[in-house]
Formats: sequence, C-alpha cells, structure tokens
Amino acid sequence: MGTASSRDGVRRPILSRLGNPAGYFLMAPIVILLAGFFYYPALRSFYMSLFDWPLIGNPRFIGLGNYVRMFGDKVIWQAWGFTAMWTVIITPLCVLLALLLALLTSNSLRGIAFFRSIYFMPTVLTTVAAGLIWKWFFGSQRDGLINYVLESAGIIDGPIGWLGTMPWALISVIVMGMWLWVGLSMVLFIGAIQSIPVELYEAAAIDGASPWRRFTLITLPMLRPTFGLVFVVSVIGSFMSFPEFLMMTNGGPGGQTTPIMMRIYNVSFKSYKLGYGAAMSFVLMLVLLILTIVQLRLSRDRTAS
Repeated sequence: MGTASSRDGVRRPILSRLGNPAGYFLMAPIVILLAGFFYYPALRSFYMSLFDWPLIGNPRFIGLGNYVRMFGDKVIWQAWGFTAMWTVIITPLCVLLALLLALLTSNSLRGIAFFRSIYFMPTVLTTVAAGLIWKWFFGSQRDGLINYVLESAGIIDGPIGWLGTMPWALISVIVMGMWLWVGLSMVLFIGAIQSIPVELYEAAAIDGASPWRRFTLITLPMLRPTFGLVFVVSVIGSFMSFPEFLMMTNGGPGGQTTPIMMRIYNVSFKSYKLGYGAAMSFVLMLVLLILTIVQLRLSRDRTAS
C-alpha cells in the first residue's frame, strides 16, 4: 500500500507539469502544419545544400562546398547588398506612411471606412497583377502613362527610361512596393491606436498637453509592440521580394536590381543548380530568423522599459 501511494505521489507532479492532455490535442494541428510546411522543408533544404544536385542525374555529395562557393560568389554578394539597401529604404518608408494613414483614418468620422478600404485595397491584389499595372504606368516609351502625362504637361521633352536606368528603376519599384504593402501595416496601426484608452488623451488634454505632446507621450509609447510586429513583417517581406522586380525590371539594368530571392530563383530554376540554390535559401532563412529574433527582443526590451 505504501509503495502504491508513493507511486501516485510521484505521478501527480509529473502529470501536473505535463498539463491537460486536451491542450496537446488542440495544439496538434499547428504542430503538424509547422512540421510539414516549415521544419521539413528547412531540413530538406539543408540536406540538398550538401550535394551537387543537378536537375537530371544523381546528386553528388560535396559537404559544405556550396557554402564555400557562395562566399566567393561576387554576384551573390551584389544581390545581398541590393537586398539590404532595398530593405533599409522600403521598410521605414512603408512604416511611416502606414502610421500616417492610420492616424488620419483612425477616427470615427462618417465615411472614413471608405478611405480605409481604398488604402487597403492594393493589399488584396497579387504581386504579379500589381507589377503589370505599375509596369504600364512606368513604361519607358510614350505609351507609358507617367511619361505620357509628363510630356503632355510639358514637364519633360522625351520619355524617361523608368525601368531601364538607375536610379529610376529602383524608385519605380519603391513606389509600387509602398502602394502594395502599406495597407496591411496601416490596418495593424489602426487597431493598436483604437485600443488606446481615451481617458489617457482626456487627462493629457486637461493638463494642457498639445496634440504633438499627446502623440509623443501617449500614442507612440502605446504603439511600441505594434511597431515591433510591423517592422518584423516589413523586413521579412522586403527580403522575400521577388515578383515585384521580376515583373517590373527583371533584375536590370545590368543586374543592379536583382534581390537575393531572384538570384536564388535564377540559380535553381534557370541554371538548374538545385543544391547551390538550396544553400542560398538556407542561409536566407537563417538571416531572417536572426533578424526576427533581434527585432522582437529589441521591441520587448523597449516595451518593458
């Protein structure tokens, strides 16, 4: 009897630490999805990166050869450099514009939902469709809408090669990217702004705080967690940019607008070097993972302080 009771006493703490079995049942679907669509592809990508993996023929094990080759590939470094520059430019622009639109549309004025819908509408478009639209806008010949308008207004004498020369090609994609992505961040900011207690603003107004002081002392501090989320989403989206450049510039002129995702695509599906492309993809995943962890930690530390 004593032995049985002692075993029950040991089991209870173990079961209490494991928690309710129903929780594991409820978590099973997301665990299965993560395993099938993230963990297995990541492990498979790393496995493929250890081989010289042609499209046709048997893979040949080369160990870390693809990674060594990558660090000596100047074209890869150019793609990484452009991706970093693109991220540094587009992310702050999208975040600031999204915050501005959220502040302008977060009130409950009549008809404000219409403007929110207008600003958010580009988000539901596919990137390919958006790229085709803006490629027509920035057409390099006179049939391009922007060139036609500028020439008709007498602002320019001849068509500008928006998508064929730098820095116009980069500027064109930046404009399209802001138009396409800012809606999602705007919605996140609107939700965060509307969740701020109105009493805080009322108390600050009674104390004589100006609108700018209320914004800097109440709104911005309360939006810090949302800023962290928006920056993470924006940075990941910037590093994963590919259809925008494929549809508008095709990486040109001279490969100057080729992001890392397009380089991975060209290596894997045009040159058929699947192992090399897998190595590049695995490194990209690690970079995004590190950047996400750093941004979340910084956001958490600022919120805690």
